[in-house]
Amino acid sequence: MLFSLLSILKVVTTTTMLGTLVQEVGGERVEVQVIVPGGMCPGHFDLKPGEVRAIEEAGLFLAHGWERWLEDLNVPEICTIKGNLMIPENMRNAVEKVSLLLEKKDPEGKDFYQRRKREFLRKIEKLEIWIDSLRSVFMGKKVVCSVYQKEFLSYLGFEVVATYGRPEDTGAGRLKELVDMIKKKKVELAVDNLQSGKLGEILERETGVKTCVLTNFPVNKGYCETVRENIKKLLNALTPGSNRKISGKKGS
Repeated sequence: MLFSLLSILKVVTTTTMLGTLVQEVGGERVEVQVIVPGGMCPGHFDLKPGEVRAIEEAGLFLAHGWERWLEDLNVPEICTIKGNLMIPENMRNAVEKVSLLLEKKDPEGKDFYQRRKREFLRKIEKLEIWIDSLRSVFMGKKVVCSVYQKEFLSYLGFEVVATYGRPEDTGAGRLKELVDMIKKKKVELAVDNLQSGKLGEILERETGVKTCVLTNFPVNKGYCETVRENIKKLLNALTPGSNRKISGKKGS
């Protein structure tokens, strides 16, 4: 289906997570500009003048609400999407909200957005079924992790023994505490957050604990693919080679 240039809704989002969500629901009726690249920390970001202008001129501006640099913006409306969207239930709630926002800005596209929404929700439902089939593998496994991965790992069933911040913010005393805790409680895995640095490498060097790095935002893939990739990294870290045994159709 072709649309005139005048019917395209320009949407600006702070992260690739929100950008992916808008694109899934909005399809060709939206033009999405993402401010922060997927591999960078969206909480600590320096806006360029062109990006500020894009935000000011957007038909719809979406943010998570915790971006510190939002306080410096002077825009009439910022629509916030709450919750860790790596967790499918939170993403389903966000899909419903974004669909309503798009329909409000572009009433003529309501049926189109509703159809796209239903298609995306079916993908998320399949993802949840796949996750549930693997939950027993993670249930009760002890991990230490980046504070930004705690909620996702707890959702999967891991026992989060301790969390840590960025490597540059973690002093020698806290590092020793983590090392001692890993040894004492027989922690099986240390999980870093891609956007926050790799403290896990130090913990692995000091204790031999297995490590992996997960992302909180899509980098080069869609939402469901990103969640699946994160989970496969965890599976492989716990049982090397397991990825070859785990099925999961791309995009489902």
